[in-house]
Amino acid sequence: MTYPQYVPKIGRFNTSDLNLPTILVYLETLDLGANSSVMSGYITGFIGQFFIRNYRPRWYKNYLWLWSGASDAGASLTLMMLSLAVYGAAGNPHPFPRWWGNHIGDGEYVDHCPNPNDLQ
Repeated sequence: MTYPQYVPKIGRFNTSDLNLPTILVYLETLDLGANSSVMSGYITGFIGQFFIRNYRPRWYKNYLWLWSGASDAGASLTLMMLSLAVYGAAGNPHPFPRWWGNHIGDGEYVDHCPNPNDLQ
């Protein structure tokens, strides 16, 4: 059995035209490493362009440009601050901060994010 038998149409779109395994494999890679901002951009775009546009058209017309600009500026500022303060763009890099969630024993603290080089 395939997915078009369960959900034959989404609106006027026929789901038998989708290659869902390929879409899901490529969506899986968008939340790792340097591509992690891409997935959040897709989610934000989907929320803005589908839900807000269909269910809150007045808010979409008046305020979506402000929401887009604010989220874009916030992401850029976060990246700049992390690059300068933590990753070493302004000099020496600093180790990952110590907190209860990254302690592995013997005074060693690590970042538990997967290494993108190990995933290839």
